[in-house]
Amino acid sequence: MATDGRLLGRGRRRVGRVQARRERAVSDLEIPLGGSRLKPIRKTRPRRRFDLSLPSHLGAEIRLPALPAVRIGPRLLSFSLLGAVGTALVMLLRAPVMQVGQAEVLDAKIMPAELVRSIAAVDRESIFLVDPPGIVAALEAHPEIASARVRVHWPNQVQITLQERQPVAEWEDDGRTWWISSEGIGYLKHGEWPGVIRIASKKPFLQIQADPLVPVVSGELLRSAAVLAAQINGLGTLVYHPDHGLGYVDERGWTAYFGTSGDMVMKIRLYEAVAGSLLAQGITASLVSVEDPAVPYLIQ
Repeated sequence: MATDGRLLGRGRRRVGRVQARRERAVSDLEIPLGGSRLKPIRKTRPRRRFDLSLPSHLGAEIRLPALPAVRIGPRLLSFSLLGAVGTALVMLLRAPVMQVGQAEVLDAKIMPAELVRSIAAVDRESIFLVDPPGIVAALEAHPEIASARVRVHWPNQVQITLQERQPVAEWEDDGRTWWISSEGIGYLKHGEWPGVIRIASKKPFLQIQADPLVPVVSGELLRSAAVLAAQINGLGTLVYHPDHGLGYVDERGWTAYFGTSGDMVMKIRLYEAVAGSLLAQGITASLVSVEDPAVPYLIQ
């Protein structure tokens, strides 16, 4: 009885120890209140498994390493399409059929067409890289061009149409000759232009600025010069003096000055009357001024 009791006691104690170990294992798995949660189990890609069976008489089996399974998902398809589109764009940019041969320049009478093309810089450029607003801005920054229009025709043609500032006066200013538009904007002379009024000044007068689109002379002075040129027969070149304004060298032996503004037609009539009176009296002069019609004067 004693031996059986001892065995029975040992068995109960063993069962208790096993049950305690199970309870501890369960308690370890439980998440305490306020404690940190278990990290989520990271999903892994399913791997392919290959079992290689050997001949039966060997009685053995070899397991090879598993290989990752390849799946064609939406991301891989997107990257493939993106790569195809990028390749196609590069091929289009480099395709000879999409490159501009030579820009067509229309209505360029003052600026040479070669100069216009060099400013536009589109020759042998891809048609996709042509920037019409940028070309217009670059061209209109030059004083010779009042406005420009750029048209792109597929697959590789660019057409540039200009509206130029035509000169109304040719001004020789201290040895340099400028063309002046009706707005008073000046630029260096390009060749010859018919019908311009020729003006010369011995001292620098034109207000040349860093900005080429700033007028170099007033429009009123240009209008006065136009009236004088129309009223004086056989006029060659007007002269400009900073103190006396516009004038010309009269063939009768003196220089006549008319100022820079006012009624030029009335001043010319007054001058002709003064000149006739001088000739009638046999008076010689070196300068006759009607700048102020109320006070004409002469210098002998």
